[in-house]
Amino acid sequence: MADIGPHIPPGAAELGSSFLGVAMAKVLPALAGAYIRNLFPPRKAWRQRLLETAGGVLMVIYVGEVAAGATWAVLRWAGGFIGVTDVAEFVNRSQSDLLAAFLVGLTGMTVVEGAFHYSRRWLERREEKIG
Repeated sequence: MADIGPHIPPGAAELGSSFLGVAMAKVLPALAGAYIRNLFPPRKAWRQRLLETAGGVLMVIYVGEVAAGATWAVLRWAGGFIGVTDVAEFVNRSQSDLLAAFLVGLTGMTVVEGAFHYSRRWLERREEKIG
């Protein structure tokens, strides 16, 4: 269980906590999730897409480390479940961290989209009561 904590990918020591390091480790997977999420209908206004993307990126920045550890733990559990003794032979930790960032970014975008949806419904009901 000692290896479930935050993983430092190779080359991260040079990048440190610089903007480039954060962008490569957290923002780029979130933007990849945003790109894939926006490929599918319904088409949305660019402002809504931008806010959804920002929500996904913020969620990756703040929740990404926890999700990365949880994803690695689940992969190790699944490997033990199917009889693989060392999951690192198939998936390395940095790939697991990128997968977690991607999934958390998609989740953040979905949360923001849901907030837009329910706020519109609330405003429509409010207008019906007033007018």
